[in-house]
Amino acid sequence: MVGNVLRQAVLLRLGEGEVAVQVPPGLPAQLAEKRKGEIEAVLRRHLGRPVRLSLTVGAAAPPEAPAGGSLAQAEQAEREARSALIKERAREHANIREAARILDAEPTKVDEL
Repeated sequence: MVGNVLRQAVLLRLGEGEVAVQVPPGLPAQLAEKRKGEIEAVLRRHLGRPVRLSLTVGAAAPPEAPAGGSLAQAEQAEREARSALIKERAREHANIREAARILDAEPTKVDEL
């Protein structure tokens, strides 16, 4: 559950002894606050030093956030780009072009399987 919260978090700062993140309001923010000690322990093990977690609640990535936003946003963008590429390749496939020519039609919708 903590992993899902952190996937939605946007890194604001990674400083000496502090990691600042912004989490979406609602359940992610509640879980992050409830599990703050657990998250700090994981960060301490990973970074090899004591770390304080600073939580900010907000829906949109603030201007000072690094480009790219949260991991969840990056994964969604990758899925959308991959889907667009697959659909374009399908439209350009020789067999599909031939079927379109025979049927005197153009593909209007491509569903991924």
